[in-house]
Amino acid sequence: MDGAVVRRAQSTYGNLSSLLSSSTSSSLQRTPQQGGENRISTETDSLLRGERSRPELSDDLSTSRDRRRLEREAYSQADVLDSGLARHYSVQRLTTSPEEIEGLDLNAPYVEEYLLNCIQQIQAELNELREAKTSLQRADESLSCTENDSGTAKKPKRLFIVSHRLPVQVQFLSSHHKSKPKVLMNSSGIQPSIRSLRREYTIRWIGQLMQMQELSPEQQEITRRILLAEHGFLPLFIDPTVGRMHQIFCNSVLWRIFHYIPVGVEGERAFSSELWDAYCQVNEIYAEALFRESQPGDLIWIHDFQLMMVPQLLRSRLADARIGFFLHTPFPSSEIYRMLPVRRPLLEGMLASDLIGFHTYDYARHFFSVCSRLLGLETRPNGIDNRGAEVHVGIYPFSIDTASFAVASRSKAVQERKRRLLEGPLAGKTILLGIDRLDYIKGIPHKMLAFEQLLESHPEWIGRAVLLQVAVPSAPYMSLDAVDERASSDYLALRAEVEELAGRINGRFGTVEDLPIMYRIMAPDLEELVVLYGIADVAVITSLREGMGLMSYEFAVCQVEKRGVLVMSEFCGAAHSLPGAILCNPWSIHEVAETLHRAMTISRMERELRFQKLHKYVQTHTADRWAENVITDLIRSTENRRQYHRLDVRELCATYCSSRRRLLLLDYDGTLSAYRSHPELAKPGDRVQQVLRRLAEGCPDTIVFVISGREKVHTGPMARRDRMWIGR
Repeated sequence: MDGAVVRRAQSTYGNLSSLLSSSTSSSLQRTPQQGGENRISTETDSLLRGERSRPELSDDLSTSRDRRRLEREAYSQADVLDSGLARHYSVQRLTTSPEEIEGLDLNAPYVEEYLLNCIQQIQAELNELREAKTSLQRADESLSCTENDSGTAKKPKRLFIVSHRLPVQVQFLSSHHKSKPKVLMNSSGIQPSIRSLRREYTIRWIGQLMQMQELSPEQQEITRRILLAEHGFLPLFIDPTVGRMHQIFCNSVLWRIFHYIPVGVEGERAFSSELWDAYCQVNEIYAEALFRESQPGDLIWIHDFQLMMVPQLLRSRLADARIGFFLHTPFPSSEIYRMLPVRRPLLEGMLASDLIGFHTYDYARHFFSVCSRLLGLETRPNGIDNRGAEVHVGIYPFSIDTASFAVASRSKAVQERKRRLLEGPLAGKTILLGIDRLDYIKGIPHKMLAFEQLLESHPEWIGRAVLLQVAVPSAPYMSLDAVDERASSDYLALRAEVEELAGRINGRFGTVEDLPIMYRIMAPDLEELVVLYGIADVAVITSLREGMGLMSYEFAVCQVEKRGVLVMSEFCGAAHSLPGAILCNPWSIHEVAETLHRAMTISRMERELRFQKLHKYVQTHTADRWAENVITDLIRSTENRRQYHRLDVRELCATYCSSRRRLLLLDYDGTLSAYRSHPELAKPGDRVQQVLRRLAEGCPDTIVFVISGREKVHTGPMARRDRMWIGR
């Protein structure tokens, strides 16, 4: 890379940094939004009935006539007002009768989007009804529990959240043993979703601190006492060597497999028994902490791939524990998952839960397939029969705290910074935005190559379009660099590749004053995020594989004024649930480039319709609702599950001897014989057959009845004696 290109690439960082700098002396007041409500055009019906021609993507917006026509076509059907404390849905009328729908011209422009919006309106109304019904049910339950002092089952009052890391850091500013530490809270991850649960449950959160710093035993005790008293946190302090090996296994083996990256047979990324032992050891520590702290009836909610063995380890200690497990990453297809050397114990660990949650149906479908092919288990659309234990499986797309972003986007500081950017260095530009963690699954090089292809194929965008790309470094407690030196070369190689691409494209299409790519490595705070989302015309997500992709949700919340377009990889979990996004295949550079061009030239009408679908979905599928749905289903699944209790051998023998006539009902698979994938292999052992023969032939008043779903040809030999029967 020549010196000029290097200088241009480096200047990019400074430009983006200065764009995000806030003004402390500005006295400009934010102008109140005129009808922040979305107005429905009176000409929408005629448009949908074919009385207007569809605006082409090449419409010239520079003429006043076309501007006025497209403005008349722009409309929306809902006003979502978020006060930061509560949400109020003011749903306006789109269509009210089947006759109106039948009267639509199906060939008219945007009729499909219009009908989808009608469906979303109905969904919003249903959600309101369900919330009202749930509130009434909770009130009735509370009243009945107050009035009834005996006999009825009570709703659990304690909820244990179990995650690899607690959303907190602790800093001891003094080496004195009795000094009080500084507690720094982190509001990302699942923390916002837990707030609503605190109104109904006493929360106990188990995990490790968000730091690699070692604390002395005295500091650990002080930390435990303060975090439990002030936040309900139960911190775990694990041996640094074991914790480091556990994290290497999670990031180098599990995380890679779950994101469709094969694990090597040998070398830096290979599976090793030492790392697996450390993984099991850490999971044992979590299970032991739960066993020590929990009580009968408590709800236990375990999170993510770092703790997949905890449900089984806890179940072996507490048979009646009420356990939920949620996987925040993709679950790979069976062909990929079966590459894991420890594939069976991890599956069995998860299957000890009462409820298993995934982001999308595809992830659940892959899980069903793996359980069926590896373990021979029977699966149903919403659960798995784990050898007699019912395991419920649910789909719960994760979301964000929309209130925080909505409130921040309305602040005066954010409005002023947006105004300065749009009237200053970015004036007249079409802004494409990417905010991604600096990680090879995020597809940042693919995005830059697609942007370069866009400028090649559509040179009219040179000087008119700019890509703002923010690369967020991994948090120290998550970064492989913090625990595994073998990963540093991968990180540095990716960083060098991205910087080289940015420099080359800027050198090819830019000038000293005008760069097509503004790239910077930084960790933006909430205000900076909202500013970037608010000024963008197109948000671009090109992840090669991602559990959800919550940037899409954040973008939708912050685009109330500008009505931007979302371009998203079809390999993001959110692509399965977010309506209104334009999907693309990030592995096809040409396809991504053409998708970007389409998003940048989209008509005003289609842009508005797509934004309305995005915004309404995000506003009605929030983080607190996600948590409430999971916990509600966990309670239902544990209340209705079949209860099994180990028989007391002495009591059973005494009852048998004192009985005059006996009927023994025995299951076949899993009781008399181990589970087998092939029926002919499922045969009771010699010892079992000898006991059955003695019961049937030596005890005249005893009838043995074996229950099996297998064909008679596989169980017939057992029934060739008196008082022994085989039933299906």
